Amino acid sequence: MNGVKRLTADQYHDWDEFVAHSEQGTVFSTTQWLTLFGGYRIYGYFNGGDLVGGMANFENLTPLTPYQGF
Repeated sequence: MNGVKRLTADQYHDWDEFVAHSEQGTVFSTTQWLTLFGGYRIYGYFNGGDLVGGMANFENLTPLTPYQGF
């Protein structure tokens, strides 16, 4: 499967692993951080079934951080 899809809760571990191994990954993109502020959605880009990119978005306004702010 190739393309973008919304991750389900059972894929959040894969997301956290992806963030941990990414040069651009920070604590601000982990599910532990995102959970502190309520609802969020994670979209992943898959290539051949492998998670190779993505983004996390809050559903509501959140505290400003270098990666989730305005």
